[in-house]
Amino acid sequence: MKWLVWPVVLALAVATFGQQFGLAGTKWHYVLINDGSARTLWPGGTEQQATLATQFLKEVVQPRSDLGTLVSFNDKATIDVENSTNPDELAAKLIRHGRGGTAVYDSIVAAADWLDKEDSTGRQKMIFVFSDFDDDASYTSLGNTISLVQRAHIPVIFIVPSVVERKTQGKNVKQLAKDTGGHAYFVDKDGSFDFAAMKHDLGR
Repeated sequence: MKWLVWPVVLALAVATFGQQFGLAGTKWHYVLINDGSARTLWPGGTEQQATLATQFLKEVVQPRSDLGTLVSFNDKATIDVENSTNPDELAAKLIRHGRGGTAVYDSIVAAADWLDKEDSTGRQKMIFVFSDFDDDASYTSLGNTISLVQRAHIPVIFIVPSVVERKTQGKNVKQLAKDTGGHAYFVDKDGSFDFAAMKHDLGR
């Protein structure tokens, strides 16, 4: 288990969702960030979130082509699977019973910093975040998180429950998605989600 560290960095450019990715046939070098904290706003709990992340790995990620890393977090972020082309390896390590606080900002910063330093020749760098975004443990702020990801030029895609869409958590997710060139998807209370629409958005 490898611990991730988070730097607080100031930043520059803003990417655009459509410009930064979406090219058909592009291979990914991606990080899946999975919320493993105790408190959750997902209607179906941590299990619902993990089920959606598993579906994403099965329906959207391309085995043997995309290179993926799983980062799990609560108060701190750890790498549970590093640079695998087998999405089943990531799915098997998804946390389904949470503990500790929620440091989602720190985890995004750490993942972006780590991925920015990786050699991804021939692949598009991507970050996917599965969380309710109810941050109560990060040291870094929303603004600094945006700055770091902008500097790394890595689009961040958020999958969050619709129950937070009109709350502070949802507003922060939308801001992060907009300012980092990513996108925010809000999942229905019953857990249904159209991965076909996501694949279309991502050029798959």
